[in-house]
Amino acid sequence: MVYTSPSKVSRIVDRRRQGQSHNEIANSIGIHRTTVSRVLKRFQQSGDNYHVNPKTGRPRKMEIRECRIAARMLSRVEAANAAEVQKKAFPQVSARTIRRRLKEQGLLCRVRRSKPYISPANKEKRRLWAMQHASWTVKDWERVTFSDESKFMLFKSNGRQYGLLTSGIRQFP
Repeated sequence: MVYTSPSKVSRIVDRRRQGQSHNEIANSIGIHRTTVSRVLKRFQQSGDNYHVNPKTGRPRKMEIRECRIAARMLSRVEAANAAEVQKKAFPQVSARTIRRRLKEQGLLCRVRRSKPYISPANKEKRRLWAMQHASWTVKDWERVTFSDESKFMLFKSNGRQYGLLTSGIRQFP
């Protein structure tokens, strides 16, 4: 069904009150005659040019305002993920529903790439070391033994975190 603006509805109603037929109204306004009869029927039931029938289907568990609250909780790091948001603020809603609503808000859950903190003193030491070894040949590097590194998490979570995806760039709080 085509949207009919409130101004067009009022013109249809006024012309009908003047005694014009459905065909005359449709031809003068430039819409189909069944649209005229549908608009007049809806106006007789509601008496309002702005009336729109309520949407069918099951109502959502989370309102738009609640979705913004969930997104705010994640941005303020009050919760680390959707499951925590569900436990703290919305126990009646499943974590999966919260994830879907957050995705609609533009928040995506990704593993955050962290960069270790390097103090200015260590940066200078690294620069000096690189300058000293810049002239090394392949033969010099063959004498160096490289060992595997292990990952140790002292302060950060190893899990996924939500971030806002805007134009291909992920922004994290």
